[in-house]
Amino acid sequence: MNNVSKFGLSVMSSLMIGSASANIIPDFMVNESALPGVGLNASGDSRVFEADRMTGGYTERFLVTSFDAATNTGTFATVAYFSIGQFFCCDNSTTPTPGPFGLNRAEDDRGYGLFGTFSATGTFSTVGSTTNFTGGTATFNLFADLDQDTQLSFINPLDPLLGLAALNLANSDANPVDDALLATSSTLIAGAGQVRPLAINLGDYAILFGNIGLDAPPEGLTALGQAYFFDPSPFYMIARASGQLNTFFIPSAESPLNEFSGSLDIIFAAVPEPGMLALFGFGLVGVGFSTRRRKLQ
Repeated sequence: MNNVSKFGLSVMSSLMIGSASANIIPDFMVNESALPGVGLNASGDSRVFEADRMTGGYTERFLVTSFDAATNTGTFATVAYFSIGQFFCCDNSTTPTPGPFGLNRAEDDRGYGLFGTFSATGTFSTVGSTTNFTGGTATFNLFADLDQDTQLSFINPLDPLLGLAALNLANSDANPVDDALLATSSTLIAGAGQVRPLAINLGDYAILFGNIGLDAPPEGLTALGQAYFFDPSPFYMIARASGQLNTFFIPSAESPLNEFSGSLDIIFAAVPEPGMLALFGFGLVGVGFSTRRRKLQ
C-alpha cells in the first residue's frame, strides 16, 4: 500500500483561516462564570470576554480500511481527542482582554479545561507524493473539564473503527461526572485534508460542522453551552476546525494504522460562503468566513 496519507482531525476540531485570507473572523462572547465551580473572579466580576477563535492540539489515530493499488484510492476511519490551550481575539492578533480568567488555571483558582473528541470516515486518493482526503461522516464533541483531571488516551484494540468508543476519558479523582458537554455535532458539511510528505508544510485539514447553533438535542449547544457561549444568541450554526500535522508516517498494507499529532483552530460562522460548498481540490483549507463583527460593549 503506497503513499497512503490522511484526512485531518479531528476535531475537532475546532478551524483556521488561511494566513493570506483578508476575511474578518466572526467574534463571540464567553462567560466562564456559567461553568459550575468556576464562578466570579477575585474581584467579584463575571469572567466574561470576547474572542474569535480557540486554539490547541490534538492526537489522532488513522486507519486505512480499504485500498485499491491500481487507482491509489481507498477509505479510512479516524478518531482523535484534542485540548484547547487558549482563546484569541480579534482576528487572531491578541489574547482576549480581559481574560480568559479561568481556562487552564490552577484548580484552586477555580480554573477549568476545555477538550474535545472527534471521529470520522471518508475516502482518499494519491497522485504522486500528494494524498487528498475527503470526509464522509464525522462526529464532534466539546467538553468543559471542571476539575482539570480528565486523562485522554486510546484504548486497545487500536482500532479507529470503534469510533469514539476507541477513546478513554478517565478522571483522576473520585468524581466521574465533572466533564460537562458544551456542544456536539454529527452534521458534516464538508471535510478535506492533504498530506505532502516531500513538502516543508507536511499537511493541512479543514472540517465544517453544522447545527452548532441548535438548542435542542441531539445536536448543537447544550443548556450549559448556551450559557458559556452566550453571544450571539442564537449562536453561529457552523463550526470550522482546521490546522496542521506535526507528524505523520505513510501506512502500508502490513501496517495500516497511524497515530500522530498536530495543531488546530476552531472558529464559528453563521452560514458558509457559497465557495466553501464547492470544495474543489483542497480549497477548503484557505477559505474563510465573512460575517458581521460583534464587539464587547
